[in-house]
Amino acid sequence: MLLRDPLQNPFSTVSVRIGPSNEDSILWLWTTNHHMREAFALLDAWGFEQKTILTWAKDKMGTGDWLRGQTEHAIMAMRGSPIVTLTNQSTLLLAPARGHSVKPVEFYDLVERLIQLRVSGITDAWLRKLCGMFRVLTGRSIKRSS
Repeated sequence: MLLRDPLQNPFSTVSVRIGPSNEDSILWLWTTNHHMREAFALLDAWGFEQKTILTWAKDKMGTGDWLRGQTEHAIMAMRGSPIVTLTNQSTLLLAPARGHSVKPVEFYDLVERLIQLRVSGITDAWLRKLCGMFRVLTGRSIKRSS
């Protein structure tokens, strides 16, 4: 399946702006093995550059044409010059499946930790905006440390 309209997509996304410009952002694009090619085409259409892939290894198998799927992938992509500090995060996420299309809580914990690494160097107004976007995307709040 080739996506003709990049805005009409079957993928789950989490996008967070990390930087002084509206163009400075990180996008997490969820995909399966079957849709990997279309996911990269979508990133290109949206103007994002792929940086790495986080693989979620589930505790049970799903369906598949050739092999039964037990993984999903979150492609971490960037646009502009986002401010991000990565430390020792792994590309493997071990977490149980929670339901159809429900992403693991551990993923949101990882994104929250990455955001918190940069909280100390930004203005209060920008932090409020960032925290509001994260709350809308995930239903969770970021706890600011002093």
